[in-house]
Amino acid sequence: MNGASGGGMEASIADLVDSTVSGNTANNGGGIFTDDVHSIWSSTIAENTATGGYGGGLFVVGTTVAHGSIITDNDGLPGYDNCTNSGVVSRGHNIESTDTCELGVSGDQPATDPLLGPLADNGGPARTHALLVGSPAINGGASCSVAVDQRYAPRDAQCDIGAFEFIDFTTVALTVASSAAFDIR
Repeated sequence: MNGASGGGMEASIADLVDSTVSGNTANNGGGIFTDDVHSIWSSTIAENTATGGYGGGLFVVGTTVAHGSIITDNDGLPGYDNCTNSGVVSRGHNIESTDTCELGVSGDQPATDPLLGPLADNGGPARTHALLVGSPAINGGASCSVAVDQRYAPRDAQCDIGAFEFIDFTTVALTVASSAAFDIR
C-alpha cells in the first residue's frame, strides 16, 4: 500500500491509453493522482482505494480529459469514490458507476454498472477486466482512435468502451459445400 498519493500512477502530464489501473491503494488518488493536464483514452480504472477518502479512482487537481473509458467500483468517501475535484472533462462515451466524475456529454453513461469481470489474465501482456455479456460498454464507443485494445486484440468499427474489446465467440458463420453429406442422429 502506498502511503502518499497515486497508488497506480502519479503524474503531472501524461496520457493513459488502452490501459487498466486496478487494485491499487493510496492515501488519496487510489488509482491515479494528477496535478496537471492528463488524458485517459480507452482505459479502465476500477477497484482502487483511497484510504484518505478522496478519489478512490482519480484525484484530479488540474484537468483530466476522459474519452471512451470506464471508471467504476473505486472506494473513497461517499461522493468521492470514483473521482474527486471536478477537473474531469469528458470527450464522450465514458461509463462511470456513480456520478462523482460529473460526466455528461454525448454517449456518457453516469451511474451505470459496466458489468466487468474480475481482474484476470484475459490474454495479452497484463491483466484486464473483461466485459461481460450484456455490458453497456460493448459497442458503446465512437470515433475509436486506437486499433487494438490493451491485449492487442483488434477493435471493431464500433469499438467498446474501456481497455478491453469484447469478442463474441458464440456467433459462427459456416459455409457448406453443396456436395456435402450430413448424417444427423
